[in-house]
Amino acid sequence: MEQYDIDFLESMEAYFGVECVSWEKEKQQMMTFFQRLWTVVFEPSMQKANMMNRNANETVQFLFSKVRESLHNCTFRERLNLRNDGNKDNNAAQLRSAGNKMVHPKVKRYIEAMKLYNECIAFSAKGSEERSLAYGNRSFICLKMERFEDCLQNIRLARESNYPKHLSGKLDEREKEAKQALSKARNQNASKVSTEVVETLQLSYPAHENAPQLANCLALGRNDQYGRHVVTKRKLKVGDVVMIEKPFVTVAKETFQYIRCDFCQAERLFTLIPCEGCTVAMYCSEECISKAYGKYHRYECGVLRDLWTVLGISGVIALRMIAIAITTFDNDLEKLKDHLDALDESKVDGFTMDWKKATLQDVFNTVHVLCTNQERRNIKELAGLTFFTVVMHNHLLEWTELGPACEANPTASKLLLDLILRYLQITECNYKLLTCIKITNRNPEDETFATSCYPLISMLNHSCAPNVRRLILPDGRCAVIVIHTVAKGGQLFDNYEVDHWTKDRKKRQIILPSFYQFQCTCDACIYDYPSSKCVEESNDGTKAAIFLDFLQICGAAQSFDKKKLLNMMLKLRSFLNLTPQPYAEPIVCIKRIEFECTVVTLYGQISESVKYWKYCEP
Repeated sequence: MEQYDIDFLESMEAYFGVECVSWEKEKQQMMTFFQRLWTVVFEPSMQKANMMNRNANETVQFLFSKVRESLHNCTFRERLNLRNDGNKDNNAAQLRSAGNKMVHPKVKRYIEAMKLYNECIAFSAKGSEERSLAYGNRSFICLKMERFEDCLQNIRLARESNYPKHLSGKLDEREKEAKQALSKARNQNASKVSTEVVETLQLSYPAHENAPQLANCLALGRNDQYGRHVVTKRKLKVGDVVMIEKPFVTVAKETFQYIRCDFCQAERLFTLIPCEGCTVAMYCSEECISKAYGKYHRYECGVLRDLWTVLGISGVIALRMIAIAITTFDNDLEKLKDHLDALDESKVDGFTMDWKKATLQDVFNTVHVLCTNQERRNIKELAGLTFFTVVMHNHLLEWTELGPACEANPTASKLLLDLILRYLQITECNYKLLTCIKITNRNPEDETFATSCYPLISMLNHSCAPNVRRLILPDGRCAVIVIHTVAKGGQLFDNYEVDHWTKDRKKRQIILPSFYQFQCTCDACIYDYPSSKCVEESNDGTKAAIFLDFLQICGAAQSFDKKKLLNMMLKLRSFLNLTPQPYAEPIVCIKRIEFECTVVTLYGQISESVKYWKYCEP
């Protein structure tokens, strides 16, 4: 195996963990297929044409022709099992049967059953018996878990889907029981008084005159060392909220496709309804189905499952961003091309743009100019990206309405090809993970449920010792909160899911060049700041302090004692603002992490799973 491949696999293991590198059969086949083409066709052709040292644009254009030629001469679709995702009733019965096994009284794994029923619904045809039975089975679980409104909604859906007449008595009895229980529950809740003590997060300073999502002390800087970066015109304290931004695009993590709405990302495990054109997307309402289709889903519906299988999250986000771009320009590729031809990318600045008057096209511009790092990529990376671009382009032309439009207009086809390559790279460099708090019967845990891209937050540079952190709010917006004081004129540093506390320097130095094409020279890498493992192995009593403090936070989180959590957060914030100690001092690291835990639990998204586990077997 070549050194590039070894480094790539090491970076994947360091970033995601060894268990996540065991890709599905299709992904392995895709990588093996590309590796063979690289060895047999691409690399020799480039050497022969003396293309190994050309600039990235010339290399990509040469590779496009070679990739097209190679794919035209082989049956790659059959080899990779690529097909239109419109076949319903495929596996639906098996999925429902698997769900039934999870409902057995001796098993009682209701959440797993509900996911399987949702998948059955996604795979079944509209009005089919399989779908109606899955809705009926969902109503049974909802009744068991005392979700009476959801139970009634599933009964309605089952009847609308032609639930078998000889079983209708079950639904009638279930409906009667749910209505009685719901009436009783509403009477009991009417006398309860809300004890909410935590206000919604807001900016800590006045907003920019033309950008309500930014504190007016922030500005966009530029220099040779950092490129575009965010600086502050005043000193910032721990706990300050300086940005609250909506995402341009969001894609639910693959494992949450049958848990959250594909459009609004709301957690709706018990009441999701399917897209009738594919087996992947599910929604919380007909309204979200309509909005998703109008905004992006019409261009991804038939190919979404294959993109997940072969390209993963990067391919799905890239296509969704392109789809949004096309709908932004009235589904007219020529209109989009004219706009891009006239666009002066050097003048696009989200920090000075008037967001109050911005059109959808203006917002698109701020995403289109995000970095790609194309010039920093090695030849094999560019070859891989070009290969995946052509595969994705061919698939879109064959299985979506973009095919006829591009067949009639070669210029539009070339535009689509260029956009795929560009947005695959933008996605890799600028995606952000969306996390919520999952409170089990043990401890609070961060759980990644989606990936997004933000025009302004993407301007934040990386440090393995960040001074701000991102927090996903209940309404889906992302807040940027200061976690270490920043001097006037100082730069704000995020972390790209890699920091000194969770990963040692050796792993970080593998991950960052592989995923983001830069060698990190932050203080944490230069001075080798300690990881949590180093602190836990110390014998100075720090480990005991960590355990006791986190025990209190976990206890308050599990009991939803927001007043107690708020008091803890205020004390921790005061300590971090008033204690002039170095960033990497163990006690400072610990207090900073405890502060983040309290903030996330108080203001972030809380998974509904906290309400589930008591009804299920552990």
